[in-house]
Amino acid sequence: MTAESSQTSTANIGDAVDRILSEDELRYQSFIDNNVNATYRIDFEEPIPLDLPVNEQVELLYRYGCYGEVNQTAADLYGFDSPAEVIGLRLEEFLPRDLPTSIPLLTRLVEAKYYAHNWASVEQDRYGNKKVFLNNNIGEIKDGMLLRWWGTAIDITQQKQLEEQANLLSTMFEQIPEGCVIVEEGNENIAYLNTAFTSITGYTESDMPGNNLSFLQGVDTDPDTVANIREAISQERTFQGEILNYKKDGTPFWNQMRISPIKDANGVVTHYVGILRDITEKKRNEAERHEQRNELMHLARVTAMGELTAALAHELNQPLTAILSNAQAAQRFLEQDDLDLDELREILKDIVADDKRAGELMHRIRRLVKRGDSKFEQLNINHVIGEVLALIGHDLVMKQVRFRTELAPNLPALQGDPVQLQQVILNLIINACHAMQDQDVRERLVSITTQQLDDSSVEVVVTDSGQGIDEKIREKIFQPFYTTKKEGMGMGLAINRTIIESHGGRLWAENRPEQGAVFHITLPLAQ
Repeated sequence: MTAESSQTSTANIGDAVDRILSEDELRYQSFIDNNVNATYRIDFEEPIPLDLPVNEQVELLYRYGCYGEVNQTAADLYGFDSPAEVIGLRLEEFLPRDLPTSIPLLTRLVEAKYYAHNWASVEQDRYGNKKVFLNNNIGEIKDGMLLRWWGTAIDITQQKQLEEQANLLSTMFEQIPEGCVIVEEGNENIAYLNTAFTSITGYTESDMPGNNLSFLQGVDTDPDTVANIREAISQERTFQGEILNYKKDGTPFWNQMRISPIKDANGVVTHYVGILRDITEKKRNEAERHEQRNELMHLARVTAMGELTAALAHELNQPLTAILSNAQAAQRFLEQDDLDLDELREILKDIVADDKRAGELMHRIRRLVKRGDSKFEQLNINHVIGEVLALIGHDLVMKQVRFRTELAPNLPALQGDPVQLQQVILNLIINACHAMQDQDVRERLVSITTQQLDDSSVEVVVTDSGQGIDEKIREKIFQPFYTTKKEGMGMGLAINRTIIESHGGRLWAENRPEQGAVFHITLPLAQ
């Protein structure tokens, strides 16, 4: 082979090698540029010895490390428009020392000899936003020296945020005192329940495969409430209410329950979440307070009736005396030979009338002094007032008090307990009489009026002509145990206000411009 041909052959081999190297470089660059994962290479201005202590290697990573190559995906993750903007930036730009996770992260990488698979890093983009990446890293090491560092990354920031939110929600559900249960829509499988649910009901998740919340119901569970729950679920709306449920051991407990639908992004209900609160003790306390209130109201009624004893005795004595007189007259008529039957019929009619009069009086007294729970019904407030006047009328005569009524006709019905409302009216009239006991008899006047205020309420007004109420104590008179009477308990007006408010109304007092006090009662109409 001639020298010339040898040179030509050598040149051809060189061109071939250059061509192969160029093709490899193109393939490599194409792989980097088109990789869907962020791909990067960190170069070091000086090699880093691996035999140095870990903390010194970390310091050298910061001192010498800079980005030598990145693809477009990596540039996008860091907030840049092109890879060229990233190349040459220092490692510390994205793993700043003041970020608490940066140095521990690099420490782990050094300890792993610059090889890490699926490890998470917390970094920041060009705007200072924290990002979480899932990385694969490998260091190029030669003769115990780190020359460069290759890596790929996937942005899992949103995934981490969702995991943190899920963990936060799970922690919250576990720490709240209310029981929480999540049920799948359709098959009604229990998807989740918290510790408080088990504590309240005694049921664990293993007790309830395939069950819905109906397993908490029992023999005394209100069927109307159950029907309301089913209706709310069928209409995909929230239910909130109180229901009597049963624990795993059969113990009944009162449950304040809220059931709400959970919808996906398309508005389709996928689950229902139930929040349970054991309110058994609250219900027991309410029942005790209710019983105590009933006892106080009963005591107030008995006390009020005690003030009317003389008048009621006189009122009852009149028909009894008449009955006796008429019965004796009937006996004398029967002894006569020429018996006048028409006259006898009139006598017997009078006896029956007086007997009814006495019976009605006893019935009114018995209703007021009888113990019992509240019984709400539709009523006419004018009729309630009339019942009170039938009881107290003679007492007003004995106390030389004039009484005037202006009751509006055709008032719409109210919803209330007639005995309790009679108690309020009776107490206000008795208080009015007390307020006027030092007045001249000619000035003693109690009036009671009724009127419809609007489409939703009726007003009752009780007025007296006494000295009025000292403005300093006008609101105090409704406080328990506050009284201006020597023998008073200070409960009458407090109980009156409680009764009216339990009926959805208001009771307040004010002074008349001329003289005396005015007590206003407003009550809602029956729905």
